[in-house]
Amino acid sequence: MSADERSLAAVDRHLQDIGVSYRVYGEARERNWPMSRLPLLIEEEEWTAIAAGITQRAGLIETMLADVYGPGELVRDGVIPAALIAGSSEFVRPLAGVSPPGGRWLRFYAADLGRGPDGRWWVLSDRAQAPSGLGYALENRLVMSRALPTGYRRMNVCRLAPFFSDFRSALVEAAAGAEPRVCLLTPGPYSQTYFEQAYLARYLGFLLVEGEDLVVHDAMTHVRTIAGPKRADAIWRFVDSNYVDPIELNGQSRLGVPGLMSALRHGGTLVANMPGCGIAESRAMMSIMPSLASKLIGQKLALPNIATWWCGDPRSKRHVLDNFDEMAISGALFGQMSLLQGELSTVPGMLDEAGRAELREAVERRGMDYVGQEVVQLSTTPVREGDKLVPRPFVLRVFAAATENGWEIMPGGFCRISADTDARAISMGVGVQSADVWVLSSKPVAPESLLSVGDNVHIQRVSAIFQAARRTICIGTAAIWSAPKRRCVLSGACACAASIWMFCRATYRRRSRSSHTCSWPGARSRRNKRAARLWRLPGTLSPTTAHTAPVSPASVLPAAPVRSSVNGFPSTLRGFPVRSTRISRASMRCRAKWMCWTPRTRRLRGSPRFLASPRRA
Repeated sequence: MSADERSLAAVDRHLQDIGVSYRVYGEARERNWPMSRLPLLIEEEEWTAIAAGITQRAGLIETMLADVYGPGELVRDGVIPAALIAGSSEFVRPLAGVSPPGGRWLRFYAADLGRGPDGRWWVLSDRAQAPSGLGYALENRLVMSRALPTGYRRMNVCRLAPFFSDFRSALVEAAAGAEPRVCLLTPGPYSQTYFEQAYLARYLGFLLVEGEDLVVHDAMTHVRTIAGPKRADAIWRFVDSNYVDPIELNGQSRLGVPGLMSALRHGGTLVANMPGCGIAESRAMMSIMPSLASKLIGQKLALPNIATWWCGDPRSKRHVLDNFDEMAISGALFGQMSLLQGELSTVPGMLDEAGRAELREAVERRGMDYVGQEVVQLSTTPVREGDKLVPRPFVLRVFAAATENGWEIMPGGFCRISADTDARAISMGVGVQSADVWVLSSKPVAPESLLSVGDNVHIQRVSAIFQAARRTICIGTAAIWSAPKRRCVLSGACACAASIWMFCRATYRRRSRSSHTCSWPGARSRRNKRAARLWRLPGTLSPTTAHTAPVSPASVLPAAPVRSSVNGFPSTLRGFPVRSTRISRASMRCRAKWMCWTPRTRRLRGSPRFLASPRRA
């Protein structure tokens, strides 16, 4: 196996080691993240045209949302049919006439793009409510930059860190307060993209919170902490609009924050994106995007979407029925139509006679519920299957963030590759892979990263020699007392092991004194400092460095709940690792002021209340 093959094979091992996963809707178990071993390459000139089209489209949607929830001139002039707004489940009526905190409705936008056989890019769908895929795109980049470091440097791949830095700065500057606190609102661990949400919160330094962690008081949003409620100045929302406030919206929601609508009306909390932005995601809106561009900015769409006809318009409905077998029929607003057999869209020409007749009758009876779209043949990208490369269609999701200097486009994206030839709507399911997107620059790219390096922080781990020597002493001592005749032979082995053990322990203690300080309660005296060093175990961090350790690409992970246990007790208590897995129930002590270690009894005043007393094995 060559060096490149070993590097590519390490991609799967790295993803499995750090636990990158996703969840398919309706499934209880998470799946491992499927990633292609080859990136999608896009030239700088081609990417410039894509970025210009996404910038224009994001600004157009922002203007449309401000008018829909504001003066309503577009609906009054007939540019937007009133049925598309009033009939949408994403229209949040309590926010009508409200000026959004920070002055923007849309702060984060994404669009799914497809490339035709002629090389032209088309917009397949818009994502304005809570776009997902950003965290997975970041993880794909970290993995591929490790697997192919030489090609990553020589090809001048544009970095993603400036985009994340500008997006974070924009949220902080738009929020009120001298030191604003930004929270990432997640639906919880059962969300399909919970890994991504926790990953982004850790990477950007945001607080990962759920609805029950926030409380609204005096039109201000606060986060519950041990020290009491703390002001939440900005919220990056990953909860659907109808579930963000159980008081004024969906009363059955357990994911939102009661009173959040009131805080938004009073301008007490900045939310990105504002609830109600999801009306821009309906497929019927794509049919009026060209007219919106002409009305609002007097230009044509630089990045057009696929041809769409809303059947609520009589002329569009007649065009769809005349070309019924060649159209892709989809729901006009949101949700899956029962006649589409659980699919987002279907081609009537691929149905049987009964299904085609039933669908045609439904379109003729209630045309406002359906749209007809042109069937687009997408181009392909190479995918490695075994020892050969095969072409597979792909969909590219591009992200845009609102900053002080306008919309900034992330130089890359979230690429999904389908195993089927039909890829009009690719979601992460069976047979779908993701790939990193490399935008190739014509100039050298300066390395930039948001990952902490921490040159002055040293993490010391006890070597395997130290652990092996300690075990050898224990086994040798037990053998000497059980077989007196072999004491001479085993004494020499124990002496060698003891010397190695003392050398490693002295070296470790000397390094620990220079790089670590003990900070847990009751560690001021000399005795307590010696006792605190006993908790620095092989392969574990000391209590201080557990909070000050630098963040590495492999360690930028969500803090998972502790599941392992020892005799029914968690393996970590108050952040301190248990010294040994061999803990008897008789040795567990729960005392307020004293803690005992067996067989050597040490009494420490002011130590943590609930700590396991490990046996010295």
